[in-house]
Amino acid sequence: NLHAITHGDSDNYVPSWSRDGKSIYFTSIRTGKRQIWKHSLENGSEKPLTEHGGFSPFESYDGRTIYYSKFDEPGIWSIPASGGRESVVVTGKPQVNYWGHWAVTESGLYLLDADAELRPTIEFYSFATRRITPVLALEQKPSAWQSSLSASRDGRTVFYSQTDPQSVIKMVENFR
Repeated sequence: NLHAITHGDSDNYVPSWSRDGKSIYFTSIRTGKRQIWKHSLENGSEKPLTEHGGFSPFESYDGRTIYYSKFDEPGIWSIPASGGRESVVVTGKPQVNYWGHWAVTESGLYLLDADAELRPTIEFYSFATRRITPVLALEQKPSAWQSSLSASRDGRTVFYSQTDPQSVIKMVENFR
């Protein structure tokens, strides 16, 4: 039952589900600039949510807010899920090459500060206090240009990936 959800000859990418499963948020350049769009799975309608750029959208757990990064500008922004005023939530991080290194939880956002003073650091932005606190200093810088940070709904578990730079030659025997 494979079928296209978006149509046209524009690039559409970085999709994410709405919490109720009735819509998909995604990035599209169909207007000439990367913007966040919402596609209804019930009736197929699509509408742009942002006007000032957007990339990598995720809905809040209460379904009222969309958080997103921008491909070419550091920070995290928000907009009401029904559309409206775009607001800056966090400035300066995650950095430009790390647009996908952040995650939404019920109580805040986890995000990567790739340029932290000593080592790259995963931090937590609290919705209640609007403060950022360091959580974990990483041994190495995570891979850029991809989405690689995720958190559980309650924020107690965080997953991240990183690439360990090495060169290895491997052999497979008795392979058919």
